[in-house]
Amino acid sequence: MEEVRQTALRLGADTMFSTQQASDAFLQLLTAGLDLIRALAALPAILDGAAASGSDLGTAADLVTNVMSAFNLEAAGSRTDC
Repeated sequence: MEEVRQTALRLGADTMFSTQQASDAFLQLLTAGLDLIRALAALPAILDGAAASGSDLGTAADLVTNVMSAFNLEAAGSRTDC
């Protein structure tokens, strides 16, 4: 859980989103069926996608997990792999 907390704090500091918003997006990924490791790997890409598109994090998380599921893709360990 400490890794999750540190990731949310870092992403809240490094992006336009707050720590709470990053945490909410992480929970959205978990409720979409990603396990802890995959959700942590996908989270930076979700925040980047939401920032680039101007959408909210919930919408971005839903879209990404829907596409991942449709194409049987898994989240990878770095931003360029997601």
